[in-house]
Amino acid sequence: MKNLEILIVSIIPIFLLFKALLGNLLIMTDAITDGIYLYEFIRKEILSGSFPFWNPYIFYGMPTIPTLQFGFYPFFLLLIILPAKFFLNYWIIFHLIIAGIGMFILVNRILSDKVIALFSAVSFMLSGIFFGYLYSGHLGKFAIVSILPFYFLYLREIFINPSFKNALLLSLFTSLISLNAHIQMIYYLVLFTFFYVLYESYFVFKENNKKLIRVFSLGIFSLLLSILIFFGQFLPIYDYTINYSQRGQIESYEFATTWSLGWQDFISSFIGGFSGFSLEDTNYSFYWGPNAFKINSEYFGIVVFLLFILSFLNKIENRLRNFLIFSFVFFSIISLGGSTFLYKIIWTVLPAYQKFRAPSMAFYLCVFSAILISAITLKNLKENPRVYTKLLFLIPISLLIFWLFSSESLINGIFNNPIDKAQIVLYEIDKIRFSIFMTFLFSTLASVLILSHINNWISHRNLVLFLSIISGIDLYLISKNFIRYVDNEEHIFKSDSVVMFLKNQKGYFNVFPFAYRTDDNYFTLKEIRTIGGHHGVQPHRLFSIIGAENRLMLNPATTTEILKNPKLSDVLSIRFVITQKLPEVSDEPIVKLFQEYVRNYKKVYDDGIYEIYENPNYYPIFYLASSYKVSNNPISDVRNYQGKLIFESEPVEKINLDKINGNIEVMNLSENYAKLKVDLENPAYLVFSNNYHKQWKAFVNGKEKKIYIVNYLQMAIALDKGSHVVVFKYEPKLEISSLIISIFTFMVLVFSILLFSLRRK
Repeated sequence: MKNLEILIVSIIPIFLLFKALLGNLLIMTDAITDGIYLYEFIRKEILSGSFPFWNPYIFYGMPTIPTLQFGFYPFFLLLIILPAKFFLNYWIIFHLIIAGIGMFILVNRILSDKVIALFSAVSFMLSGIFFGYLYSGHLGKFAIVSILPFYFLYLREIFINPSFKNALLLSLFTSLISLNAHIQMIYYLVLFTFFYVLYESYFVFKENNKKLIRVFSLGIFSLLLSILIFFGQFLPIYDYTINYSQRGQIESYEFATTWSLGWQDFISSFIGGFSGFSLEDTNYSFYWGPNAFKINSEYFGIVVFLLFILSFLNKIENRLRNFLIFSFVFFSIISLGGSTFLYKIIWTVLPAYQKFRAPSMAFYLCVFSAILISAITLKNLKENPRVYTKLLFLIPISLLIFWLFSSESLINGIFNNPIDKAQIVLYEIDKIRFSIFMTFLFSTLASVLILSHINNWISHRNLVLFLSIISGIDLYLISKNFIRYVDNEEHIFKSDSVVMFLKNQKGYFNVFPFAYRTDDNYFTLKEIRTIGGHHGVQPHRLFSIIGAENRLMLNPATTTEILKNPKLSDVLSIRFVITQKLPEVSDEPIVKLFQEYVRNYKKVYDDGIYEIYENPNYYPIFYLASSYKVSNNPISDVRNYQGKLIFESEPVEKINLDKINGNIEVMNLSENYAKLKVDLENPAYLVFSNNYHKQWKAFVNGKEKKIYIVNYLQMAIALDKGSHVVVFKYEPKLEISSLIISIFTFMVLVFSILLFSLRRK
């Protein structure tokens, strides 16, 4: 069969994830706590004929597109026809197939050897980095790494054959990567591209400077086309991140080095279970590395690592291999982050890099580079096998010595482990040693096979096929730990009794999920307004005022300012507070603080598991105020709200009266729109209890009205006495204009590629 290898590559993900293909929901932590509720909600809204550009059901209100809740990436079109759980499952399966096919085509194009290309595809698809992304639910990362082989294929082709078609194809895959909009992953890829372009340009210039001019012309054309498409996605994200999000506020080196790749984890990239994982019910259900928890893997396989090390023995000049070795070293340094002093230099020098954290994200380029280097080594084994005899068993012997002499005292001494980590190593030393032994076993088997080929006992084709099988099994034994399925899907989608209670309440209010699904977006699916949720770009002002400034997760410990300042709950329109049942007597500070907080609230629900308390003094979503003060410390004044609106500068329309005589009737309220009838006997401010965003517009009796930021994060307009029809409307001009730019340019690009393909036929 002509395309047997591609068929094999396509079948592997289907075989591994067959239950997901049939509809069993994969565990994808962030994609479930964050994405599945949002995607199902968005899907429902689209099918009903609207789109929720504003989501009022998470973190006191956030825009949808600028916060990456929904992007312009073409795969999102499937959300219209697929329920969210199938959408998420198929995202993984589809992109895993794309990863394998892309790597196969890339390596076959470089080396003209389908068997080596198959080895590379299998090793890439089954590498731990993909399955770590799967379990973590990082779909954008998953897609970017999947498309990477196609991207590099046409980046390389531009230098080999600088044609207009190759420029268009490079733009296509660049655009697909950019439309996933994971800025940090893209940043690392830009660095990789920058170094590669400089490197290749030097050689092309030496060979033919006229060719270099054509390469640069087509490259610039491709870049401009990609930027047009990328900016459509990027501009709303950048605007929100810089002006409204926590992410745009933090810039410390301590923050930047969080989630660095510890040396333990770096060793785990070639000794799969060395530092363990924070996953239960696996052979590696322990973790003693430097991060808070570990639900991912960087393991790229001992067979690939062995071939990577052997590549240094070949003295024959190989342009691509040399660059890839540089790439592996450079991005390893970045990935190690705070584990090496060199990162401080990189963090200081690289432009616009100071707002990123988790430098371990860069390791995907190390995996990619190592696999391509291993493919080149396999090719050299065919052409010059005797070169590799000298150090062939260096890796197995080193691993054997490591296994024989490894002990908890040695490991704890080498890594200078603190007491808690040292205890884990002490209890789990047998599992750690087992992972070293298994790596020794696979590396020995691979080395024996290579030696057999060197001595002409097996053919090169059979060698590569056997190594493909060994690499696949080795990688699978680690990666399978991350393939898990949700046991109880009803917990995700079904309305429980707490939600049923809230849905039956009249009025317009917010919910404070103190200890009830605080860190997921369940309430979005149920269309209940909440100050809780799970998201990567948290609203800065809300998090500051509730005491979670510079924190990236909402949980009871990050809401202490609400508990200490009950008036803050009033002004945030918090009517109901939900908690799991807590002990009546406790020495825990957070429990004691909560009990004092709800002391004057009424318990209105108790099912033995959860309790709901009602705040009798809450302000509704829309309320009136007749006076104000300008504050130099708005956070403190809002936490101790005294009925006067808090402005941060003097308003143009000044209202300071002793009382309010007025009535508000909510005529229509949806995600992007609110229509009210307001009757006033005296002037007043009308407050919209929702996160401020500049794209919200207000209209009074058909005329636009200035919106003020009040109470640090809310919106308000000034009204004269009389009867008014007030409309608040979220007008996503930036999102819509960006959408038009991206979609139009992308369609032109795809049409041009199709036109070229048809003309060739």
